[in-house]
Amino acid sequence: YWDGEGSNGGDEKPNHFIAVKKVLGNSFIKDLYILNYPVHCFYISGSQGLTLQNIILNNTMGDKPNAKSGGIPAGLNTDGFGLASSDNIILKDSKVWNQDDCLA
Repeated sequence: YWDGEGSNGGDEKPNHFIAVKKVLGNSFIKDLYILNYPVHCFYISGSQGLTLQNIILNNTMGDKPNAKSGGIPAGLNTDGFGLASSDNIILKDSKVWNQDDCLA
């Protein structure tokens, strides 16, 4: 799915790999290791009181060109965490390696 175009075109890719919607009050997502997600990993919307802890997002392979990317890095638009209309979201003890925003 990596072709150097991300969500801007090319091959169709699953967008918002993990969607978290309307999670309210003292909730946790923790202890995840996600390797080589296509584009935009987490999308969190309409949520309050959510803690994300010990989340590892590893897209280091997207830094390298592949057969589809025409000599440029294969990964693009690989945001780690996207937030919309949410409050009191805590992200801690986590690491992101990607080709775009860690937090958008």
